[in-house]
Amino acid sequence: MARFEDVWVLNAGGNGFNFIGFHTSCHMSRSWASSCAGIGWAINGMVYSSFNSCGSDSNLYGYTLSNTRGITFNGCGTEDNQRDGWAVITSDASTTGLTVAVHDVHGLVLNGCYGFLNGVA
Repeated sequence: MARFEDVWVLNAGGNGFNFIGFHTSCHMSRSWASSCAGIGWAINGMVYSSFNSCGSDSNLYGYTLSNTRGITFNGCGTEDNQRDGWAVITSDASTTGLTVAVHDVHGLVLNGCYGFLNGVA
């Protein structure tokens, strides 16, 4: 479980936020990753969590999502990322170490989210 509020990752040499492995009941609010060399928000294996008013700008990718269950994004955005702003990935390669119950993507909600100028670098 985790709760992040008003967190800013700037100029990370890799990913901004790296949620790799099983994570549950996380709440992210008004947090963003910008100008990171890797992915702004790398999310793999997360369940029952929410993101509110978060952003991902000027990274390699904005958000990458794989093996998630019951994740909601409210009013989140991506701008000016080199590749996709929102990348939803389904692959057996990303399931290593995860329980079968969280394989694949189910219950993903993007509510009032926005992307602008992604993939044009």
